[in-house]
Amino acid sequence: RLLLLPSLGGAAVVAVLLQSLWADRTRWSARLPLAVLGAAHLLFPLSGWLLGPGTLSKMARSVERAGLEPGLTPPQASRRLIAVAAPDFAQTLYLPLVRMREKLPLPESWNVLSFAPRDHRLTRLSDRSFEVEVVDGALFESVYEQMVRGGQNRLDPGDRVRLWHAWVTVIDSDGYHVRRLRLDLDEGAEAWQFVQWKDGRVVPLDPPEVGSSVRLARQKGAFDL
Repeated sequence: RLLLLPSLGGAAVVAVLLQSLWADRTRWSARLPLAVLGAAHLLFPLSGWLLGPGTLSKMARSVERAGLEPGLTPPQASRRLIAVAAPDFAQTLYLPLVRMREKLPLPESWNVLSFAPRDHRLTRLSDRSFEVEVVDGALFESVYEQMVRGGQNRLDPGDRVRLWHAWVTVIDSDGYHVRRLRLDLDEGAEAWQFVQWKDGRVVPLDPPEVGSSVRLARQKGAFDL
């Protein structure tokens, strides 16, 4: 999809190699690589053609369900939405785009603090401040997280990132893998709509009382097929 022209050149290289091996197929030293390369280039595309459409359809339905069938009222869906943890990057990126495509009400803002494939713990420190911890793990451990932030972009304890009407401060990190962060809202929590995923749907999340915590279990995402 992204490397079409290099793939055409690579196909020519593989074709020349296969042709050379076929011309020398009477020798065992040529038969084995010929069988391996031939089987790979026949079986891998075939499995992709057979399984790919169904897999992509399931992924699309998962993302669309979260975007088109949220467990939120229209006024709630139009507020500043903040998700402590999303199931995966597809749910993180595409939810507002799906609603935009269908001309549905859009949130005033859409912020996701993490899509690490782990449980998360949300602790309320004050009326406007929260701490988010990745349970038994950290941010940027999965491949999809690393796609959006490379290892050369450090996040050390004390580093701050500005969100819409909020600040996020790194609390615990080894310089890249962030284990805990702090969310400081410009206004009280009542100005926001906290959300979470339940059974594939986006539903309201009641923030815990000051001094209390809530554990958010990792939810099934679009890639959990």
